[in-house]
Amino acid sequence: MSKNVHRIFPTRFVKYPNRRVYDTLTGRYTTVLRIVDLLLAGERVTERASCREVTAEVLGEALWQDVREGRGPSREDLIGFIRAYRAVRMAASEQPAAS
Repeated sequence: MSKNVHRIFPTRFVKYPNRRVYDTLTGRYTTVLRIVDLLLAGERVTERASCREVTAEVLGEALWQDVREGRGPSREDLIGFIRAYRAVRMAASEQPAAS
């Protein structure tokens, strides 16, 4: 990987189609679980092919990996999160468009 990759992408982390994540600061590939704390602190991830931000997708992958390995939140916590998220999403869609 070229040292100039940071100039191309606006974020520190770049996600490739094979699910690998490249850290432009260290110049090395990393794992989703290794960067979760950095993402929670505000770092973002850009998809290599489209240059779109995919931080939320990467955080979702990290959560899914934890759930699969038995370290994730409880069933009740996930249900509560999804219900709260849907309520917020529904409320936002019912807001009148700004003119």
